[in-house]
Amino acid sequence: MEDGGSPYMGLVLFLLAGLHMIFYGFLAALENQNESLLKKQEKDGDKKAALLLKLMDNPVSSLHTVQFILTGLNLAVGIFFFPAFGMKLKVTWFFVFWLIILVLGIFVPWKVAPRNPAGWMKTAGFLRVCITVCFPFVWILEQITNLFAGILGVDPNENWDDVTEEEIISMVKEGHEQGVLMENEAEMIHNIFEFGDKEAKDIMTHRKNISALEGTITFGEALDVISESNNSRFPVYVDDIDNIIGVLHIKEALIFARKPECYDTPIKDIKGLVRKVDFIPETRNISLLFQEMQSEKNHMVIVVDEYGQTSGIVALEDIIEVIVGDILDEHDVEEKLIIKQFTGSYIMSGMADYEDVAKILDFPEDEEEDTYETLNGYLISKIDKIPEDNDKISIEENGYTFRVLKIENRIIQKVLVTKIPKSGTQPSTPHLASG
Repeated sequence: MEDGGSPYMGLVLFLLAGLHMIFYGFLAALENQNESLLKKQEKDGDKKAALLLKLMDNPVSSLHTVQFILTGLNLAVGIFFFPAFGMKLKVTWFFVFWLIILVLGIFVPWKVAPRNPAGWMKTAGFLRVCITVCFPFVWILEQITNLFAGILGVDPNENWDDVTEEEIISMVKEGHEQGVLMENEAEMIHNIFEFGDKEAKDIMTHRKNISALEGTITFGEALDVISESNNSRFPVYVDDIDNIIGVLHIKEALIFARKPECYDTPIKDIKGLVRKVDFIPETRNISLLFQEMQSEKNHMVIVVDEYGQTSGIVALEDIIEVIVGDILDEHDVEEKLIIKQFTGSYIMSGMADYEDVAKILDFPEDEEEDTYETLNGYLISKIDKIPEDNDKISIEENGYTFRVLKIENRIIQKVLVTKIPKSGTQPSTPHLASG
């Protein structure tokens, strides 16, 4: 047979390609099975679903069995058929063998099977028989593999996550760039991963911005305040904001509004009007806090610092907004904290989130970034003093000029941010003068 090929070579080749197609197609289809649906079918008595779930529980065993069988068959073909060929035919059959196995046996099923997994699952019983028959041989090979893995410093029994957080975020980013995910969808998924890393102090409404009621005001006066506010819950304090005694809900206010005798009574003295409120530390993880507030049907907590003073408040809505973004009702007026001008400059609120500012202005990574929560905090750290209402401040930093337009109650309220031309000077010492 030096000058000819075996009459059975073509048949053997296509049988081998068929086995590759069956096995690799099944593995590809198995990866795309709906596990939840299979579990439901298993509960309904579907034996095939039960078999598929067993195979899915140990995909490595299925893969090793397939590799064991196909590698053995490929070697057998090479040993028993190729020696009978002349050199020219060996080269020819090698490329034919290589292309047919790769295309028909691997690439085609790997591409087609995920789109019609149900059809390929019909071979599950056949694969199960193969796994059972080959188990002793595959088990021995796995032990040898584990031995070499241990020698190389890898624990073979260590459980590895199929997908890491970084991989998911990378896939989300790629999906957004390719148009599969909308920007808000990608941002929401990214926010979910950051959710567990945030603390109460990161999302709270600061004490300066709390809409609270003094406990000694009359119920009638409280109704006037409530009617002019968009809030539904109001912390109630006595003497100062560091002594909060509870929360007044608008629903209770409506109930007591039908009792004229309450109108001249201080709200702290009206039994049943002010609800008990929970206090939490600034460092409380918001993921745990969310679970606690859900289970206790609690919509507002008071955040206190290490000295027991009120730092701010966290509402259930604040936690949800970490994932979905700002939630505005029909009475809320949307306030844009960062506005881009037609000139390319920005008008920014001092309360703008520092992370948002750094992202928009493309700041380099800053080791002190975690110490800033707002643009106001960032600028104060640069001028190294608490600004007065009449101060005139201009700062050059990170390639931008920050000119403070408005200061109120020692808080920078409005800033004009302009990019320094490339021919401009290097970042300079902040200029601060009293007007």
